[in-house]
Amino acid sequence: MTRRFISAAVVIPLLAAYVAAPLFASGTLTVTTYATGNEGHLITFPDGTTMSIDCVYEGTPDITTMSHFHSDHCGSACEASAQYHRNNTRPGDILYDRDGVIVECVASNRMITSTGWTQVACDTFVENMNSMALLVSYGGFDYLFTGDMYGTTERALGEALLDRGVEVDVVKVSHHGSYTNDSSSAAYFGFILPEYAVIAGNGSRPYESTLQNLEDAGAQTIYYAYNYATTTFESQYPVYRANSNIVLSTDGSTFTISGGGFSHGPYPADSATFPHVPTAEPARLAYTGFEGDPSDLVHTINTVGTNDPTGDDWGVEALRPRTGTYSFAAEDCDNVGKVTFGPVSVTGRSDVRVKLHVRTSGNNFEGEEWVRAHVKADGVAQDPFLEETGNDLDTITAYREYSGSVPAGAQSIEIVYEVYSNANNEIVYLDDVEVTCAAPVSGWRINFLPVDAVSPTGWYSNAGGVVLNGPKDGIALNLGWR
Repeated sequence: MTRRFISAAVVIPLLAAYVAAPLFASGTLTVTTYATGNEGHLITFPDGTTMSIDCVYEGTPDITTMSHFHSDHCGSACEASAQYHRNNTRPGDILYDRDGVIVECVASNRMITSTGWTQVACDTFVENMNSMALLVSYGGFDYLFTGDMYGTTERALGEALLDRGVEVDVVKVSHHGSYTNDSSSAAYFGFILPEYAVIAGNGSRPYESTLQNLEDAGAQTIYYAYNYATTTFESQYPVYRANSNIVLSTDGSTFTISGGGFSHGPYPADSATFPHVPTAEPARLAYTGFEGDPSDLVHTINTVGTNDPTGDDWGVEALRPRTGTYSFAAEDCDNVGKVTFGPVSVTGRSDVRVKLHVRTSGNNFEGEEWVRAHVKADGVAQDPFLEETGNDLDTITAYREYSGSVPAGAQSIEIVYEVYSNANNEIVYLDDVEVTCAAPVSGWRINFLPVDAVSPTGWYSNAGGVVLNGPKDGIALNLGWR
């Protein structure tokens, strides 16, 4: 099946295929981030081996790495600064692989694959943009370090990690939290969806846009290692001023974050609970049980802002995705719109759960308007796990997660999603519909994509105004158990 994407061309190639580490391992991995002006981190592996990232502040590490050759990262000696650095380590190179822990270079010299990678001479004016990024994975836990990387590479890296099924639990924020050259963009954080963030080093200071973008992507806490000057805006965001060394400890299943006078967690590692691993091939999305005029399904993709006179729109929306490029949008559904996802076979699986993510725009929802979702287990409808009505819908201005459990012993389930709105510009967005289970650990996921098809009317996207033709089922989705 041919897919058509409405997006700018990505000049950096995609990451190579990802081979996941074992989900559960033994022993403790620790990562120390130092509360110093010059940025430095120390990884201690379960077998006691140590690896430094940038500045070294304790002992003599067994392995040394350098993100780029700037003095505030202790890289003034250029290639002599560390064993592994941006000029001798290519994307895909494995720096450590033992006891279930893998440290992989995922970007260097503005590339996220070894194809086309070249060395770039040590030069203070290009160092930040060429930063080497390392992904530290242990069981279901992933920690991403990106040096002072620029936004163009961040976004390409984030999208490639999403395609690989990597869920970043913790991110070391690029360039000390600044937005220089579009670092820490909403798009980048939207791809990697970090639950926690660490900001270190005093080369700059955290900017409000960085904090906002992290919060919008779902970050629960943003840790400051360095004692940055107080800002008037930081109290509006989930900032925790450690003002001390920060120590993260994980067994690959859960992790804790601690420092001077605090200890937070344990938190579950993402991939140990809700893995995001879409299958390679898309399948057609089936609309079933649509209540109302079937013609409501043939209108345009992403009519927001196109002044479509017909209204009553269901389609792929390129304006406000949670992850990837598209979400599923419903606008002005004078009749109740109902879409059923599935069926999904859950035979023999335990602790089966469903979750989806919803946000709205318009801020004019009324008392009779609503959004609901429930599970049908072996044909029997369960109580709704999502039920928002009226003015409460106005408060969902960022994606909110809704989840529900499935009765034990169920053989097959469906997810039923319904929307009623009665005016233009009252829009409900749906993204990242998932089913997960504990044994065997795996997940089933939907990604919304437009596909080539034929229709008497054009389908449009605000993301560049590209016209697509498609029938009422012109949506593809990646789905399947992994």
